[in-house]
Amino acid sequence: MKEVIFVIICFLAKISFIGLALSFEHHCPTLCRSTTVDCNDLGLSLLPDGLPLETQVLLLQTNNIVKLENTLDYLENITEIDLSQNNITSLDEVHLGSLPQLLSFHLEENMIQVLGGNCVPTLPNLQEFYINHNFIFSINSEAFLGLERLVRLHLNSNRLTTINGQWFRHLIQRGDFVNMVHLKELGINSMPQLVSIDSFALSNLPELTKIEATNNPKLSYIHPKAFNKLPKLETLMLNSNALSALHRSNIECYCFACNVPQCDIKLIYMHLLKYRCFYCFNKIP
Repeated sequence: MKEVIFVIICFLAKISFIGLALSFEHHCPTLCRSTTVDCNDLGLSLLPDGLPLETQVLLLQTNNIVKLENTLDYLENITEIDLSQNNITSLDEVHLGSLPQLLSFHLEENMIQVLGGNCVPTLPNLQEFYINHNFIFSINSEAFLGLERLVRLHLNSNRLTTINGQWFRHLIQRGDFVNMVHLKELGINSMPQLVSIDSFALSNLPELTKIEATNNPKLSYIHPKAFNKLPKLETLMLNSNALSALHRSNIECYCFACNVPQCDIKLIYMHLLKYRCFYCFNKIP
């Protein structure tokens, strides 16, 4: 008799769990109703319906979401969306709608392979775009079109083979309106297929202060003019790459600032750069 009761209890518990899981598929649980909607790790495959209108931060990390069919236009105050650790394969399947207040967008650890042109067209005030730890091997030259207020762009741990200056060209299309360019940090770490950084790959980015390009085992060449017109660049990290030499124009200011003789530039650069800063990039032609 006790065994029968135990089986019945287990069956009812299972039914309740399934019902709860199904309800999560379409509705945000009551426990996460606030300005921060925390629906992390709930096994969701669809965006919850009926999100609170006052939502400012939407956390959907570690779910099974493949695409977003319903836009979030009605969340007029939303500033951050975290869709990291899901199953998204293409940004064409992510329909956020017009979100002028969105500042931070997380897509880390998904399955994205390609960034097409104007990949996030309705986020004009986006400041932080995290798309690292995907499978990206191709980025359209106009992928970041319209992201004029971008401050942080993380592309770490993807499958890129080169860095294309055209990705950032749109940021300077207004010429003298340099105050519209806000990119401050660029992360291009841990890319097993990255082999080179071409000429003017990073050019005329007046607010850029930090570049991290570390742990790229095939990165063996940086063009002498790869870093052009970066007047505020303070930190350039290039350790743990396959570089055998660096052009003088990329490091001469570092050597002068440290009073280091022209000996083994590679050794100096790789071992000391992570503790030092560049202060002379505005003098490089």
